[in-house]
Amino acid sequence: MESALPLRHDQKRQAFLLAILATGAFLFGFFFEGVSVKSIFFIIFAAVAVGILVVPYQWAIRILFAYLGFEGMAKILTGYNPVVHVGADLLVLALTGRWLLALLLQRAAVPRELPPLKPLFALHLTWFFIQFFNPYALGIVPSLAGVKVYVTMLLLYVFGFYLAKDRKSVEWFMAIWVLTVVIQVATGLFQAWQGPASVLAISPGYAGPLSKFDGYAFRPFGTTHLPGGPSVLIFLGAPFFMYFLVSCRSWLTKAFLASVLPLATLLLLLCQIRASLMKAIVGSALFLFIVAWHSSAQARRRFLVAIPVAAALLAFALPTLTQKWAGERADNTRAIARSLSLFDYDTAIAARRGAAERIGIFAEMVPLGAGLSRTGAAGGKFADRAAKDPHFPLGFFSDNFWAATIAELGIPGSAILTMLIFAILGRGALAIRRTRIPQVQALQAALLCPLLAIVVGLWGAEGLLYNPEAAFFWFFSGVLMRLSSLDRLPFEGVET
Repeated sequence: MESALPLRHDQKRQAFLLAILATGAFLFGFFFEGVSVKSIFFIIFAAVAVGILVVPYQWAIRILFAYLGFEGMAKILTGYNPVVHVGADLLVLALTGRWLLALLLQRAAVPRELPPLKPLFALHLTWFFIQFFNPYALGIVPSLAGVKVYVTMLLLYVFGFYLAKDRKSVEWFMAIWVLTVVIQVATGLFQAWQGPASVLAISPGYAGPLSKFDGYAFRPFGTTHLPGGPSVLIFLGAPFFMYFLVSCRSWLTKAFLASVLPLATLLLLLCQIRASLMKAIVGSALFLFIVAWHSSAQARRRFLVAIPVAAALLAFALPTLTQKWAGERADNTRAIARSLSLFDYDTAIAARRGAAERIGIFAEMVPLGAGLSRTGAAGGKFADRAAKDPHFPLGFFSDNFWAATIAELGIPGSAILTMLIFAILGRGALAIRRTRIPQVQALQAALLCPLLAIVVGLWGAEGLLYNPEAAFFWFFSGVLMRLSSLDRLPFEGVET
């Protein structure tokens, strides 16, 4: 089958050159006076934007993923400049515009094989645009802001479906997230060692996020804009770590990844985001179970040996590392104790109590939705308008995906989005069951497990509506749907 995306084949040198230019722009500010950190990040953003518009689509997505790893830091260091704040969305829209323009100018045929679940996507987009005419809407600007939450990242589903050419190309996309996790581990553990001064020395802009947890133990930022933010990137990448540990043939790479695992686990504990810790456990354990279950008898025996050995190494290394970091700062001892309260049933249940009640209240109050930008980050941005709203002056506190989507899209919109999400998970699970190629099964499991972990966490968060979870979920959903259509074919060498 011919490529669904018009590609340029000889531009790896351009991607390499752009990487050098971006790195040079970053270093430039440290050697020349008069160039602010804010200016440096604008130069980097411009380089990323140029790269996405010039290099092949495979590289464009990798650049986008790499940018997502530093997007949070860029927001803080630029004072939440509007361009940087919606930077990832602008990049996705630019990439989509590039593709559509290429189809128009090159007069390429519309792909014969379209991504699955088209009716559900069409229903979702139709109902979303109906919300622009919701009589309770806060205005045209808040409604347009909803595009960021409910539309732009869904476009990555199409790119994921068409760019999954073979196993190697998919592994390259996964490798970017593994590299991002390594960066988070390095920066996050350094910050935990040094304390709040480590981020305040970078920019006073970190004082605002730090104040939200004043009186609590310090949470590392890594290269994100949220206290404890590295934990999100770690739980997303955890099944990928497991996949490369299982499938990689290089023992040097295996040893490196194995050495990072206890450090990443320690950082998860220091971040104190118990939901991320739970999702990392769910994603990793489920991946290992699926791969072991579908492996040959010989491979299963290796698993029975390797897993206890790995668990023993983790059990040996983690207490030593924990004692070292906890001994350095008393804050870290409190942080670890708080994270471990995840395994206290009463504490864990109490932390998310009330979600079902909010869902029921919102469903009764606004069965067809109260308009976009009512919850989450968008709700904070338009808090002044919402406070003056004569219909719902008290606002909509959600802290739950279904409460948030019912408040903004109503019961129909929330139901459509829920059906779409579970249809993706269902097709992915069925594909694993049908596939008879162990390598493809392992790859499908590595993609399905973090998606499932994201959905498990939606009861206590709205992560799927915001990056990096949104970009991750929709792109790799497209990849997973592509693999499900190739389940009876040798994946290596399959052309799109």
